[in-house]
Amino acid sequence: MRITVLLIALCCLIDIQAQNRSQELLFTAGPNYRSSGWLIGLGVSTMWGQQDHEIEFLAIPDSPDAGSYLGTFPPKGRIGLHAEFGMFWLTENSFFDYVDATVSYKQHLGTEEFTALKQPNSLDTLPDMLAGQGEFTQDMVALNVNLNKAFPFKTHWYGLAGIGADIEYRIINSASYDISYPGLNMLPPDESLYAHFHVKAGVGYKTSARSWLSLTAETPIENIVPFNGIESRKTVFNSKYRPVLITLRYQWLRKRPNRECPTGPKKQNLKKKGKGGRSKMKDGQIR
Repeated sequence: MRITVLLIALCCLIDIQAQNRSQELLFTAGPNYRSSGWLIGLGVSTMWGQQDHEIEFLAIPDSPDAGSYLGTFPPKGRIGLHAEFGMFWLTENSFFDYVDATVSYKQHLGTEEFTALKQPNSLDTLPDMLAGQGEFTQDMVALNVNLNKAFPFKTHWYGLAGIGADIEYRIINSASYDISYPGLNMLPPDESLYAHFHVKAGVGYKTSARSWLSLTAETPIENIVPFNGIESRKTVFNSKYRPVLITLRYQWLRKRPNRECPTGPKKQNLKKKGKGGRSKMKDGQIR
């Protein structure tokens, strides 16, 4: 929710500044190009782990009287790859400047460490401390749809904000922990299908009359599948992570085919006249 409020405030600020400058038609097709085109993007994906948090768990799940441990978990994300390809459509004379739809590939990588101390009144036979580390790799393919708004602030330069939705399907799911303890979750998530609403913000540059280059950061604002209330992060092991995509995108309009020059109506053939410029007549009828 905080991220959404900050993005709205940023968009309003940029819009106010833009009104004081000469407006440039950043996203327009012109007579020689179609109002749609192609886009390609490359970037990185990371999982922004939540702050260090504590979890108290039973030392022996089936025996509450055995005592418990208090564990500290510092989750961290790792850098993965992100690539996208798709189309976009200009929406002139509307609030949004263009709509895009893409197919993308992304990697979600991260680690989780923990140390746990035995709590008072626990069995003396239990270890005083537990420690472990796990890591996970999730490769996803996704379909994405976005509504995009540009805010010009300098010649050829503009701020960019957008909102959209995506559906992800996990094709690779690899996770491992160096220990196994029944009181903790050390297995990868069961879900293979995910869906989110997301926002993105960044900066762009108009490279020519029909092409643009932009750098944006994107993150979910609400999980649709699985739905667990107002939550936009992904749960892996015993921690939550925020997926963040940083993408350098190039997009260009399609050129119209060569137009044929319009042709006028065909000239009618005039009938030949007779000698002296008079038409031949027979029985008073013009031939």
